[in-house]
This record gives sequence, structure tokens and C-alpha cells, in this order.
Amino acid sequence: MLSALIAMSLLAPQPVLAGYLPAWRTAKYDFSRLAPLTDVLYFSIQPTVEGGLNLKDINMANLPRLAEAKKKYGFRLLICAGGWERGEGFVPTASDPAKTARFVRESLAFCDKHGFDGIDLDWEHPKTPAEGKLYGELIQALRT
Repeated sequence: MLSALIAMSLLAPQPVLAGYLPAWRTAKYDFSRLAPLTDVLYFSIQPTVEGGLNLKDINMANLPRLAEAKKKYGFRLLICAGGWERGEGFVPTASDPAKTARFVRESLAFCDKHGFDGIDLDWEHPKTPAEGKLYGELIQALRT
């Protein structure tokens, strides 16, 4: 019985306490405020219609400070792609296998280079069942 309880506790999902951190707040932000969070979603990059990444809203000089905060406070760090009025590149990217491959490749390279643990797809919102299917396929491509 004890071994079953131990096994169940190891398999039980852990609670997630997540918050978004907009890139424009990073320069002067007090990162100690992130200490209670399990996940920080850094907002935002944008998918381009060619399948690339638009990084115009990210000040790359702030990323080392963010990486240090991640190490110090132990949260998972995810980059947010898209967001309200920032998702016009999702449909063209997800509709074309070559563009999907580029988006996946560039997203993973960005995460690896800057210490991000994953990506949050903030596609607001697939408008048709076909777009919903594309969304699922894009998620699967990133997962693979």
C-alpha cells in the first residue's frame, strides 16, 4: 500500500502557478516578484507569414537578467508566441510544411540559445475548424 501511495504521488500532476511578463517591463522589473511562480511566460515574439520569428518586441539585452532570475528562483521560462493582434503569421505558417519546419527550427534555436524551457502558442484564435486542426498540427510539430 505504501509503495502504491508513493507511486501515485510521483505521478500526480503538480500545480502550476504561471504569469505573463511583458518584454517591455523587463528592464526595470523586480524579478523577486516571480519567486512564487512555477512558470513565467515571457511576452512576446510573433510568427511571421514566412514561418520565421519576429523578435522586434524583445530587447535581447534583457535576456541574461531573465535567465539569472530563472536560475535564482527556479521557475520554468517559456517564450510566448503570438497574443492579441500578434498572430497573423500562424495560419500561413501552419498551412505550409516548409514554413512550419522553419518556425519549429527557429523557435527551438531561440529557446536553446536563451535558456527558455518551451514555447506558449498564443494563437488568438483559430477561426474555423480547419484552423483549429492546423493549430493542433503546429503544436504536434513543436512537440516532435
